[in-house]
Amino acid sequence: MKNLVCGAIVTVSAGVIIAGNIHWNQKISAQAEQIVQRDTSVIVEQPVEIEPEPTKEKTPQQTEQEKKEQELAAYTQNLPPELQRKITEASMNGKSLNLVIYGSESSSTEKGAWPDLLNQHLIKTYGEKFFNLNILSEGDKTTVEVIRTNSFEKVNDLKPDIIIFEPFMISDNSRKISMKNRIGYIQKIMDTWKKKNEQVTILLQPSNPIYSATYFPKQVEEIKNFTKKNNITYIDHWENWPDEKNNELKQYLTTSNLPNKSGHKTWAEYLSQYFGTEGQVH
Repeated sequence: MKNLVCGAIVTVSAGVIIAGNIHWNQKISAQAEQIVQRDTSVIVEQPVEIEPEPTKEKTPQQTEQEKKEQELAAYTQNLPPELQRKITEASMNGKSLNLVIYGSESSSTEKGAWPDLLNQHLIKTYGEKFFNLNILSEGDKTTVEVIRTNSFEKVNDLKPDIIIFEPFMISDNSRKISMKNRIGYIQKIMDTWKKKNEQVTILLQPSNPIYSATYFPKQVEEIKNFTKKNNITYIDHWENWPDEKNNELKQYLTTSNLPNKSGHKTWAEYLSQYFGTEGQVH
């Protein structure tokens, strides 16, 4: 009898376990189906296509301004960034720039000299009233004489935006002014200009080369190194001349070692290309 009761208990227990397991599996399956149903019920929105705004046609004024900006960028590409911005801003605002050429008798005020030839090409490229050019020549003065008389301060009276400065290197060389003094005086002259007008752009260039000179090329190289150390823009127009040891150089100079017609043309051509002017110097 005991065995019969025990068997019945075992059978009932097994049935309960099996039934519970079936019920649990069914519950898990139902929950899984609900999760799947929720996931599949999510609505995926299709991207809305936005029609591009119609391109607005540029006005003639805008087209002309863009053309002018592109031309200026091409003309001024050889210039230092500071001067590029100055020219572009002045052009866009309809203003003119005061350009002063200051130097020795090599920077002559005469018609046909390199400053005059450069001015002609600036007018052709930038227009007649864009650059107000003034030429100040100290003749055969040395740097010492210019400093002693403070004559370099005349440049400030012209309220320059740009100064092309040609120090008095040939006179200094012939009268044996020491390089230490020369460089110190050149720095003083430029510092005075900058103190009066912080926004002025100064471009420094050498005098013309001299045929078969011994010390002069070395002095010019010292000035060039000085400009590099002090972040001063140096215009190396000597690149456009025959070598100072080349007999051909004599064809570009007078007997006083100043530029003749060919020398002025050579000098002006380099500066014209530097400022991006159109055409050739004649």
